[in-house]
Amino acid sequence: MASSSRGRQNIDNEEPAGDDGALSNQSLTSQKKKRYKKKKKKSKKDLTWYHPLYKAALKGDWESARQFFDLEPDAVTAEITLASRTALHITVGAGHATPFIDKLVDLMSLEALALTEDDGCTALGYAGINGNTKAAEILVRKNPNLPNMYQHWKHIPLRLAAKYGHRDTLVFLLSVTDNTLFTGRAGISILKHLIVAGFHDVALNLVKRYPGLASYRDRKKDGQKGMNKADDKDGRRDHPSILFSWNSLGISQWDSSHILATAYLLMFVSAAPTLY
Repeated sequence: MASSSRGRQNIDNEEPAGDDGALSNQSLTSQKKKRYKKKKKKSKKDLTWYHPLYKAALKGDWESARQFFDLEPDAVTAEITLASRTALHITVGAGHATPFIDKLVDLMSLEALALTEDDGCTALGYAGINGNTKAAEILVRKNPNLPNMYQHWKHIPLRLAAKYGHRDTLVFLLSVTDNTLFTGRAGISILKHLIVAGFHDVALNLVKRYPGLASYRDRKKDGQKGMNKADDKDGRRDHPSILFSWNSLGISQWDSSHILATAYLLMFVSAAPTLY
């Protein structure tokens, strides 16, 4: 079972003028790092102004936040940290929902709910990472297209919830994510995270809903690596219905054996609890 603590945003000790980013800065390109340093130098004094709002969002203190918005209405969507997080990012990452998020989204447009921080995550992406199901429900109710938007490293919020092991958030996002996002390599990646997290019943339901996942082949990778032949160098054969490139999904050969065996087993399980 994936540990939910991995997903918790490191915002408890974050300050607006010293934000290190919600996700690993390893994803930043050299050019982006340069822009980040320039932005840090330029904005440090400006961000001090948003310190009261940052603290209010972190604590879920709506009354203090409301007073700040009355003073400066544009702060509702302002980037209040060096990593371009808004008050919505901060409060969702801190695990809050009502009344703060309920009231905050009422002040925001549909487009504003889709704002991303420097790592490309929306507030719903933060809900997936942190397992903030209540916040996810509020956000999706306001903007139903949020679950279909790609986030950090081309992850959709559902995939982030699966990756960080948040079952309740995952099941909710499964019910509101567009069906087209469960096909091909994207669907296989979601299936991988479900199996690794130990959500085998959810994985089974996904395979039942989208049988093509069980027979998916990464033909581009097949062509590059000559994988049209099922025989390996020792003469053994992979199961013909589950031939795809695990390496292309960032999975080691050792892990792929476990995942492949589990996926194979799931195909022959006759029933599972109805989750959605």
